[in-house]
Amino acid sequence: MHEYSEESSDDLSDFDDIDLNDDLEGDDKIHSDDNVGDDDTKSFNNYNWIKDDITAHVPDFKGAFGLSDKVHLPSSPTPIDIFTLFLTPDIIEYIVEQSNLYRVQHKLKQKPMDELELYKLPGFLFYASLIKLSSKGDYWCQLSKQNIIVDNISRNRIDELLRTLHFNNNILNAEKCDKIQPLLDIFNERSKALVHQEEYIAIDEQMVGYKGKTAPTSLKQYMP
Repeated sequence: MHEYSEESSDDLSDFDDIDLNDDLEGDDKIHSDDNVGDDDTKSFNNYNWIKDDITAHVPDFKGAFGLSDKVHLPSSPTPIDIFTLFLTPDIIEYIVEQSNLYRVQHKLKQKPMDELELYKLPGFLFYASLIKLSSKGDYWCQLSKQNIIVDNISRNRIDELLRTLHFNNNILNAEKCDKIQPLLDIFNERSKALVHQEEYIAIDEQMVGYKGKTAPTSLKQYMP
């Protein structure tokens, strides 16, 4: 670092004897008292606006936003009805297959995951996001146990499901994002089939607090 800093300083010192006004004349000369806004304005003095056709040639939107004709919901759909439109049996089957493949590849001594248990896993995670306890084990603790959780799945089984949950064959992963890419592709295709798009679409973003250490170094973000 010390050697690099010295080289950088020498490189910068070469510019000390250069007068940027040598090649400029009149009002184009740079004055130290001018603010940045004035400099920006003067730099465009030699340019003129011209008239041109900038009309966007976008075809007229003739569609109507709404669910696809192939989607059939009850007259009063519940949240689970909407949820299962996206988490289809095909997606569940795919996740179970990849998770069990991971279990076999790593020779884990636990029973294979089945589709019912995979439904229970996000059910537990959703419940835990609403009924927040100090630790995961508290949902089975005698003093704070939640019967809806205890009666459906054990703590050890939740740990096993989380340990083996996978979305792609690790052997086939060429890029770091390949672990999740197949699931994203399936979800995107499902979304296209469910809804007719609107004419105007706004894309927003959100910054979420994250202090995880499991992501690859190049993807890891510390968000306090």
